[in-house]
Parts: sequence; C-alpha cells; structure tokens
Amino acid sequence: MTGTKHGYIYDMFVKENHRRKGIGTMLMKRAEQCFRKEGYKKMLLMVATKNQPAIELYTKQNFEAEQVFMGKTLSP
Repeated sequence: MTGTKHGYIYDMFVKENHRRKGIGTMLMKRAEQCFRKEGYKKMLLMVATKNQPAIELYTKQNFEAEQVFMGKTLSP
C-alpha cells in the first residue's frame, strides 16, 4: 500500500434513454470534486472491456488503464 488516499467509483449507470446527454460526464466531474474536497489524490474505477462507450467517456476525462482483471466462467 502506498498510503495515498484513493477515491473509488464502484458503479455508475445511466438509463439508456438518458445516455449521450452529458449525464455521465456530469456525474464523473461531481465525483472528482467530492474526492478532491476529501483530500483524495487519485480516482479509480473498473469498467468492462466490452463497454466501449464507458471506456470512451472515462478516456475523455483522462483516465488510463492501469490493470487488467481477468475472469473465467466455470461450468457446473
């Protein structure tokens, strides 16, 4: 552990009929304001590799991929 305070976005969802209206951007900017106010030095989040619209949203806000989490579905 680095001792650096991190803010973590666990989940964010915008209903389909409200997407592409700037709501996701607004939510992320507000989260960043809150994290800064609390003294956090970094924001973290996870996004599915197949969720290209979300990846584009986060990339536009200067997020960068830092780790890759991998999964495997186990059959019964």
